Amino acid sequence: MAVGIALLLGLGSAAGAFLVSTDPSPVTALLGSDVLLTCSFPAAPRGGARDETLLVSWYFQERRVAEFDGIPISTRVGAILFSQQQGHAQASLLLPGLTLADQGPYRCSVRYAGQHGQGTVQVQVAVLPRVEVPSPVVWRDEDSALLCWLRGFYPQHIAVSWLRDGQELNASFVSAARQGHRDGTFSLVTVYRFTPTARDLGALFSCQARHPLLNQSRQADFRIAFRAGGLEMGLRVLLWMLRVSLLLAMAMGGWLCCDTSSRPRKMVEQMMEQATERIWDPLRQRFQQAREAISSWSR
Repeated sequence: MAVGIALLLGLGSAAGAFLVSTDPSPVTALLGSDVLLTCSFPAAPRGGARDETLLVSWYFQERRVAEFDGIPISTRVGAILFSQQQGHAQASLLLPGLTLADQGPYRCSVRYAGQHGQGTVQVQVAVLPRVEVPSPVVWRDEDSALLCWLRGFYPQHIAVSWLRDGQELNASFVSAARQGHRDGTFSLVTVYRFTPTARDLGALFSCQARHPLLNQSRQADFRIAFRAGGLEMGLRVLLWMLRVSLLLAMAMGGWLCCDTSSRPRKMVEQMMEQATERIWDPLRQRFQQAREAISSWSR
């Protein structure tokens, strides 16, 4: 990654002890963003020598990355140094397109008018996760599991919670983190187990991830759906069979009404009456009982 370095120098008279100040540490920035690290110091330190030679050096993990000694010098490809006269002295290090490799300690060392001072600042990189609930389909009145994927976050530690209509659920869940991306970011899958009921249908569930460094959160909102159970599926098949039988009966009735022979017609009518008494009436009663049972469960 190309590192840009901007050195802003303002030379003038000022009173006070020679002190080098940097940004409050740590400086947290998003992956890929630009970061400006400041370094301030008095332009004319009290009690200093008349020699106003100025030397400013920036170090990253004790390796020099930029220096100003009359001529701007950078040890990284693509780095830029420039100076500008202002009312006080300030050196700023610009890091564009931040990567995970850029996090760590930075030190600004200043030698001016025979005196020396330095300041340090820690840079840390953070990445918000992508949150996804792939399949919110569960079993009704049975132990079920919801999966939530958190992808591409950094660092590894992140807070996960499950919510129902905006209220955090106190039930336990299991999470497992792993580092599975080339850029060094992490992924996590969390599993929430519960027994859904009819009251949960229509409720707004959420899988929420809160980043501790950025104090920001990402979440996926969803509504659950019930899988078709064995009894419900059997009732659907039975209803389909009844509909097919009704269509066959209607077709047969149309053929009989056009038949001029009375004896076959009477025999078929008797067979249909017997089938209705022995087969369809009991099936209709069982179907009605099953519907009443399902209605009582959903209350």
